Amino acid sequence: MITRSLTMMLSFVAATASAQPAPSVTAQAPEPTPAWSFGIAPRFGLVAPTSKLGLMVIGGVQVDYATPALDHRLLIGLDWSLTRPSHDGSVMDPRIPSTADYTVHETEMVLALLASYRLAGSDKALVPWIGVGPMLHFLRTTETTSLAPGENSAVSTEFGVELAGGADFRAGPGFVGGELRAAYSKLDHQLTGATNAGKVAVSACYRIVF
Repeated sequence: MITRSLTMMLSFVAATASAQPAPSVTAQAPEPTPAWSFGIAPRFGLVAPTSKLGLMVIGGVQVDYATPALDHRLLIGLDWSLTRPSHDGSVMDPRIPSTADYTVHETEMVLALLASYRLAGSDKALVPWIGVGPMLHFLRTTETTSLAPGENSAVSTEFGVELAGGADFRAGPGFVGGELRAAYSKLDHQLTGATNAGKVAVSACYRIVF
């Protein structure tokens, strides 16, 4: 009798346990990528001046602060770049028996204050962006000729504007980026005449964010 009662009790417990649904396992959503506040983006590329100066490499770095405005998509940045394009030519002068060759190097350093807007949030893998701002153009013209040793030089500081745009691709702790920049200011040295120091640059960068 006791054995029969124990058997019935065990059967009831087993049936009750099998009737209860298995606990559900809820997949946890990945945590959103936090918005970054500061970014440093060194870059290297190729520049094409809008004057008769030739193609040249360019290097630079931009430091950005992501403001709280527009969901951290509005950035204020300080941009610095340096390049030194050149131009070769020859002139004829009745005072000399042959033509004179010359080379002009233009050292161009830019310091710009840019306002940029990122078209996607920091949680996206691809983030296009655009920017614009004023700049100071520090210019130094150096000329050497075949007529005499040494060099002639002239310096000036001009006010201009810089336009920028590109796209960032998330890679590791930051972003790999490609960008296009256009800068323009006047250039009016005695060695160059009235011209401009405009340029278009294509660069690659890596943006470190924190």
